Amino acid sequence: MISMTGGEWERLETQPTGTGERLVGIRAGEAVGAEGMSFGTRGQLYLALRVAGHADFIRRFGPLPFVTDDILETFDDTRARAALTLTAEMGGVGQAIMFTHHRHLVELAREEVPEVHVTEM
Repeated sequence: MISMTGGEWERLETQPTGTGERLVGIRAGEAVGAEGMSFGTRGQLYLALRVAGHADFIRRFGPLPFVTDDILETFDDTRARAALTLTAEMGGVGQAIMFTHHRHLVELAREEVPEVHVTEM
């Protein structure tokens, strides 16, 4: 989450809540729940959790495709570039497939990941 948020968010933690726990982001040393995050940051949180789950799975069981559909639509260009780079790194271990209808994201992918393969449907 650090690279995708430009360093604004330091890490994720769980905090106890009654009989369970909740996930919070740490920003400037303060815990912030998803309800206190912007819509775009919640999108980054969702992607970070998907990436972490994928990493855990492939570490234990081997390669697995990673597929997203317009996951970057709320990201600014800086954060989208970071996410595209991360997705390309994931593609080094298995397939990483990203669907989008946003032309500017395709152009960012071509700039950030020269070996990207784009298929238009």
